[in-house]
Amino acid sequence: MTWTPDIAALGNRLRKNARHWGRWARREDTECCRVYDRDLPDFPLQIDRDRVQLLS
Repeated sequence: MTWTPDIAALGNRLRKNARHWGRWARREDTECCRVYDRDLPDFPLQIDRDRVQLLS
């Protein structure tokens, strides 16, 4: 699979958001949070983290 800049941008955004919102979820004592919400126009997705599983 060839990585294009757009896919790399999505991967970077997911890592950054997962780290940020994961910390927030631990502080708030919750097990779920939204890690991606259509931030990049090329990827109109919503990705939620619920416990250990990722849901989209």
